[in-house]
Amino acid sequence: MRFGHFITGIMLVGATAAISVSCLKDTQYESSYQLRGTFEDFDPSMADDEFWGPGLVNYDAPFRYGDVAFNSATDEGKSAFTGFAVSQAVYDEENPEALLNDGLYSVNCKTGSAGSATFAVFCDTPGIPAVDKEDFHHIVFMMPGYGSCTPVSCMVNNTKYVADRIAEYRETNGQIEMKLTATGYASGAKTGSSEILLASNAKQVTDGRDSTMCTWTKLDLSALGNVDYIDFTLSFSDGNQTTIPQSFCLDDFYANIHILVK
Repeated sequence: MRFGHFITGIMLVGATAAISVSCLKDTQYESSYQLRGTFEDFDPSMADDEFWGPGLVNYDAPFRYGDVAFNSATDEGKSAFTGFAVSQAVYDEENPEALLNDGLYSVNCKTGSAGSATFAVFCDTPGIPAVDKEDFHHIVFMMPGYGSCTPVSCMVNNTKYVADRIAEYRETNGQIEMKLTATGYASGAKTGSSEILLASNAKQVTDGRDSTMCTWTKLDLSALGNVDYIDFTLSFSDGNQTTIPQSFCLDDFYANIHILVK
């Protein structure tokens, strides 16, 4: 599997809940830890190094936490991407004029998950010829032959741009649902899936929640089991709509990792 190149200098494991390592007679390496991908390694100071583009986003290359990679590919001009990017673009309803790029890479709230500065943005952009596209997957366990990766959960939210396009659609066409599905695979076979509504039919909302997600919300990934990779799909109750892009924000990705090298 090819990933082009990774963003260098930032291939760090997120905060881990538990780590254990053992070496037996110099012939075996074993490690178990809980990975937490917070994306906070991409801190604000990197703006001085021109890491962030005009929209406070970087999708120039895939990036990696520990033994898990978040894949990305761009068009020839690097004007758009498919897969994951890192972002610090947010939406503050008290300061809407500060919104960048019409909220294309902005989360639909003031901060990342738990008040953090940085998060990931996913886009499934048609027409971008990803490297080895038939083998292009969104979140990839880099050591499938030497251990296991068991996803636990992540936090998700809409982008501001998607939320605005949903609102525009509803003004003209009525209600629409937008569903995010995470599907795990191992050895090419599906291991399980989890789903969540990023936008629901307003008529079904009875507890006062906004029908379009505007707060970070937990997506339970435990049903995926042990995976080699995870792919994300976004679907709509109106399968013919063309104005709402397939995009969402992700933060605080947790997975249990076990590595055994003999």
